[in-house]
Amino acid sequence: LPAIQFVNYLASPLQLLPGYVVWGVEDVTPRRQVEALIRREQERFADLVERAPIGFYSVDETGRFQFINATLSFWLGVPRADVAAGRIYLQDLLAPPVAPDTPPYSPFAGEVTGGEVTLRGPDGKTLHAYVRQEVVPSDSGSGLRTRSVVHDLGRERALEAALRSSEQRFQRFFAEAPIGIVLIDQGGRVQECNAHFRTMVGVQSSDLVGFEFLGFIDEQDRPAV
Repeated sequence: LPAIQFVNYLASPLQLLPGYVVWGVEDVTPRRQVEALIRREQERFADLVERAPIGFYSVDETGRFQFINATLSFWLGVPRADVAAGRIYLQDLLAPPVAPDTPPYSPFAGEVTGGEVTLRGPDGKTLHAYVRQEVVPSDSGSGLRTRSVVHDLGRERALEAALRSSEQRFQRFFAEAPIGIVLIDQGGRVQECNAHFRTMVGVQSSDLVGFEFLGFIDEQDRPAV
């Protein structure tokens, strides 16, 4: 018989037959395996939420934090122990504060679900961010809570600036390189070339795009090219 990994059992002594016991045994191995799989998937999802490169938080109707993920906690320097103890409110992290008539659970002035805000942590760390949130009933049904997602615009804009700078440097290198550089398509036609290549072929003014590249190669060298 195959080995049984997990079982539930029940032992019932028989009153009419002293000394005899009826045993009931149930193989629960498949159920335990499914439970273990679900538990592993939940742990992976929790780790994803905790360590994702974006922030997550939830506040109640008073603006008190109910949850903050590890990423946002690190960005702002917010102690998670203070969140668990109910000592951190959304209003404490807004810089500058929103209008007085703004709901305490919202970082925006007016009835909007997303926008740019500046957050400041307890130790002065600032974060220029885009926050998108949804307001839903609380689990108890007697209040509300938010599902809020925070994108670090500072990091994103720094990355965009670095990408632009890289593209500009490459374009400058392409244009000013002391060697000829040509981009040709599948049919062998010039799609783009730099100034040094135009100098090499003696064509400075006209656009070379669409010309057959082999047309610039000496006829005896074309087979090798």
